[in-house]
Amino acid sequence: MKFFGIKKLEGGKCDSAIFPLWQAEEGKKPDLPEWAKESVDTSEFLARAGQMALVRNAKIPGAPGLKKALLLGLGEQKKASQILICSNFASAFLALKGAFCKNIAVILPSLAQTKIGKISTPQLAKRIFIQILMADYVFDKYKPQDEKTKEPKPEVGQISFICAENEKCQKELAFGEIIAGASNFARSMQNEPANVATPKYVSSLAFKMAGEKKIKCKIFGRKELEKKKMNALLSVSSGSACEPQLVVLEYRG
Repeated sequence: MKFFGIKKLEGGKCDSAIFPLWQAEEGKKPDLPEWAKESVDTSEFLARAGQMALVRNAKIPGAPGLKKALLLGLGEQKKASQILICSNFASAFLALKGAFCKNIAVILPSLAQTKIGKISTPQLAKRIFIQILMADYVFDKYKPQDEKTKEPKPEVGQISFICAENEKCQKELAFGEIIAGASNFARSMQNEPANVATPKYVSSLAFKMAGEKKIKCKIFGRKELEKKKMNALLSVSSGSACEPQLVVLEYRG
């Protein structure tokens, strides 16, 4: 999936977008954008955390090609947290993906009135992007091919974050992709069955990854572990037919 930081919504070729809204004070209705007022019932949509409302073919100024606009409730500003905000955006992303949107824009919320510590808009974009990539993770390696192709599979080709500091945003997104990719790589190893993910299998993956990323890698087998008197690890592995392996990765940035 390609990712971009763009200054304005009209600057990207997007077919859908996520518009965040804070919940209004008790007894008040959320402050909807003009283009959504005729389509969204504010007696039901109150912008509570995780609440969504989809508007189709909205007439949004400067974005005539937008087919789907998703209003995303973020809840009360005083109760906001980074984790909650990021997870809500990830859920909204999956909702638009499930609606077969291919180019999604993300409008970032202002955190000025929240109790969240100082965080720049590009940093917020990175953290939301990490959550989106991790929520989009699927482990279907052992799923039969006919089941994979039985139904059309939605795929998002591009996601754009609306940010005035678009160059900084692009760098943060690239960093976020690395973090999420590393996390999902570890999840894939964890999801392998035990008869596949043997110590030898895991150590070989680590060795290959280290070679690609210029990371120093040392692998200790049974003899080395015995010399170092790592008896706790040896006692655990004594019940297995597989030889124990200890991987040490060193990165000096």
